[in-house]
Amino acid sequence: MKPLYITFFLALGVHAYAQETRKASENNIQEAVNYKAAKEFEAKMMKEAQQRATEKASAARLASEEGLPVKPKLPTTPDTPQNRKEKLLSSRDLTIQDIRRTIPRD
Repeated sequence: MKPLYITFFLALGVHAYAQETRKASENNIQEAVNYKAAKEFEAKMMKEAQQRATEKASAARLASEEGLPVKPKLPTTPDTPQNRKEKLLSSRDLTIQDIRRTIPRD
């Protein structure tokens, strides 16, 4: 009876070991398939990115190349509101009159 138990447990152990190695080999095969698909997808995306880069480079043009009209600049006087806004005030010798001059009167 003892050899029957030993044989049974030995067969059960071999069967369990075979199941574990089979699952591991299936996982390795699946990983290989996934890796191959990922590399193919990556190559496809790289080709598309290169095509887009060449399309964008040819589509971008300067305004001077397209012949768009250039707007003439208007002469500015030193007392315009834009110059008042852009004027920097020094904090050392700042008076209330200087602050009032920088406020637009619109």
